[in-house]
Amino acid sequence: PQDENHEVQADQQRLYQVLNILCDNASKYAPDHSIIELILTTTKREYQILVKDHGIGIPDNQKQHVFEKFYQIDSSHTRKNSYGLGLSIAKEILKQMQASITIEDTQGGGATFIIHLNAQNS
Repeated sequence: PQDENHEVQADQQRLYQVLNILCDNASKYAPDHSIIELILTTTKREYQILVKDHGIGIPDNQKQHVFEKFYQIDSSHTRKNSYGLGLSIAKEILKQMQASITIEDTQGGGATFIIHLNAQNS
């Protein structure tokens, strides 16, 4: 039923850290002054937090690698203080919370990172 309440078990500080990593990553690869969208969707089984950018996107053949330590798609777009660790840290934090993360293309260009958090009936 739609009026059923659902909760999610998550570490608030760690989830904030993951969102910070994803928004920082989006700002690196999106054009200046472009919009980064944060969207929450729910189903009976999960909450999804989407972080959408409208930047250069991620080629399909590189999507499987972006969560690897030290991996960077295009070093010309990264800051000098970036080491390619953010997405691997985000994935590990989510794994510890029994959550996951996936990537999709943003319609019109860019990348959408989707955090999947299991919903629990309350």
